[in-house]
Amino acid sequence: MVLRLEGTPAKGEGPWAVVAEGDRVLWQGEVLGLKEVRVRTAGQGVLVLAFLNDLYAPPEDRNLFLRGLKVR
Repeated sequence: MVLRLEGTPAKGEGPWAVVAEGDRVLWQGEVLGLKEVRVRTAGQGVLVLAFLNDLYAPPEDRNLFLRGLKVR
């Protein structure tokens, strides 16, 4: 699976994202600008994309966007 993510920073830090399948973490990291994340799933369990450090402190706003998803 390929996820196209985009992140905007706030307070000098980009969004932190985690991709997990069930209780197994497939990928985690900071997303600054556009990032393509490739993961291999087992096809069992719930697949989750979590955004762990949201922040809104005007005029700054940390965001994570899912721009695309390909499943093969």
